[in-house]
Amino acid sequence: FDTLHGLLLLNMSHNNLLLLDPFHYKQLHSLKTLDCSFNHIETSKGMLQHFPKSLAFLNLTNNSFACTCEHQNFLQWIKDQSPFLVNAEQMTCATPAEMKGSLVLDFRNATCHMHKTIITVSVISVLVVSTIAFLVYKFYFHLMLLAGCKKHSSAESIYDAFVIYSSHDEDWVRNELVKNLEEGVPPFQLCLHYRDFIPGVAIAANIIQEGFHKSRKVIVVVSRHFIQSRWCIFEYEIAQTWQFLSSHSGIIFIVLE
Repeated sequence: FDTLHGLLLLNMSHNNLLLLDPFHYKQLHSLKTLDCSFNHIETSKGMLQHFPKSLAFLNLTNNSFACTCEHQNFLQWIKDQSPFLVNAEQMTCATPAEMKGSLVLDFRNATCHMHKTIITVSVISVLVVSTIAFLVYKFYFHLMLLAGCKKHSSAESIYDAFVIYSSHDEDWVRNELVKNLEEGVPPFQLCLHYRDFIPGVAIAANIIQEGFHKSRKVIVVVSRHFIQSRWCIFEYEIAQTWQFLSSHSGIIFIVLE
């Protein structure tokens, strides 16, 4: 339409149009009436202010308007421009199903704002609950340790030390550490995973209840395997908390080359 500068009326009805694109009519400087009725227009494309300033009448009746929050700007534009729209009060929604047949002018943007508020609140609530759940999970064993420290004293300890080590270093623990400490003079009683943990009880519960709560000290056998083990690091973090909470506790490090 770029060369039709003197065109006054343009009838685009019954053309199966899907979108209202004002840019196509921008060069029609003399256009007074634009008829886009009886199409399948759902929404607009581009900036609605691109319509020629000369346009006085726009007919959008009998189209398939999508009355959803996604198109609320276009729907609000229809309401704002209803004085120059032909039979604006007869324009109806086609989708969604619950809005089919209702007047476009009855669409309420406030509903969209309410939906956004509900979604925002829901997302924030989920994030808060997820964060709390993560923190509870992360510090659950620390809380168990704290509760146990209040119940147990050093006098109730039955082990001299709880040994934390990587399973890859178990041969050294059995043949060197246990042999020298438990068979030495004086003998020291050690708490060991493979020997002193209660069968059927969760490992984490055994670590706290049988290891830390019943031991005076903690021996940490540090090795390359230990550093690479997430489970060993977890035990060491619990040991640090235990040392902080219990005045009689202490951590002894043995570094394997």
